[in-house]
Amino acid sequence: MFKVTSTEYLHHMNNSKIENETIELNQVTSRTHINVMESLVAQEVERQRSRMPENLAKYIDAVEVATYALNRLPPLYACSKEGWHYQKRQAQHKLPSQITTAVRQAIAAVQRDPIKLSNPLKPEETELKEAKAALEALQDLLEYREISWQNLVDVVQKALTQKAVDSVKQVLHKKALGHQTHQQTKKLTAPS
Repeated sequence: MFKVTSTEYLHHMNNSKIENETIELNQVTSRTHINVMESLVAQEVERQRSRMPENLAKYIDAVEVATYALNRLPPLYACSKEGWHYQKRQAQHKLPSQITTAVRQAIAAVQRDPIKLSNPLKPEETELKEAKAALEALQDLLEYREISWQNLVDVVQKALTQKAVDSVKQVLHKKALGHQTHQQTKKLTAPS
């Protein structure tokens, strides 16, 4: 039996076959409700992908197909085991052809646009890690450990302003040296 949280099963759906697997509601501890249609669509996506030639199936993104299909099907939420089983029976009894059709249309839509670039959603924890790494990189770059998200704009603005001031000073210094060198050259080449 396959037991996953609601966020894990779509990831699993994209990486492996689902064979007569069910989601046990008592294993979904991080949620108080679940859309039963998601697991039924995931199973149908894998069923249809498994019937495709392997070289074609590998180019079909199961998450995109499921998302497309789910947006065209009614949601069937449940918040208890009994409700989950009831919704599942209802969908299996009343909606099997709609699920099959929605997934077939989703596969066709995904196939039609093979060049499409998509930026998959990242889990929130990944984004937080990336944000933390970016902030630490700025701390290293600016050699200023007290950077936080609250003072980031001020610190970067001060650093850029200081860099601009330093650059202007450097240019003026070079011009002054150039002028001095030019004056010394004139004195040396002047007839005495």
